[in-house]
Amino acid sequence: MGRLEDLRINAYLSEVARGYTNSAFIADSLFPTVESDLEKVEIFEFNKEAFQVYGTERAIRAESNVVSPKRFNKKLTTLTEHDLAYPIDYREEEESKKVKLQLHATNVVTEGLKLKQEKQCADLVQDPAN
Repeated sequence: MGRLEDLRINAYLSEVARGYTNSAFIADSLFPTVESDLEKVEIFEFNKEAFQVYGTERAIRAESNVVSPKRFNKKLTTLTEHDLAYPIDYREEEESKKVKLQLHATNVVTEGLKLKQEKQCADLVQDPAN
C-alpha cells in the first residue's frame, strides 16, 4: 500500500495524533534558549567556586558573611543551526485536504527538533565531567 493510500485511510487517526504534544520535555527549563542575531558570541564561563553553597546564618551583632568575588572567563564560541524538513508532494497535498498534511508536517518537524535538543541536554546533564 502506497503513501497516498495511507493518507486516505488514516484521516481520523491523523486528526487525533495531530493534537499530541510531548509534555515531558524539560530542556527549556534546564537550559533556557537565548536568542542571538550573531553566530559568533562570547559566553561567560564560571568556575566551580561560583556555585559554592555558603554559610549564611549570622548571630545578632556578628560580622556579615562576606563572599569573595570569583573570576570568570569569557569564551568565544560559534553557534550552530539545526534544521529538519518534511517534504510533501503536491499529489499528497491534494489527497490529504481533510488531514491538513502541512500542519502535521510542521508538528513532526517541531517535535523532532525538540527531541534532538532534549537528547543533547540530557547528555550534558548526565555527564559527570560537567
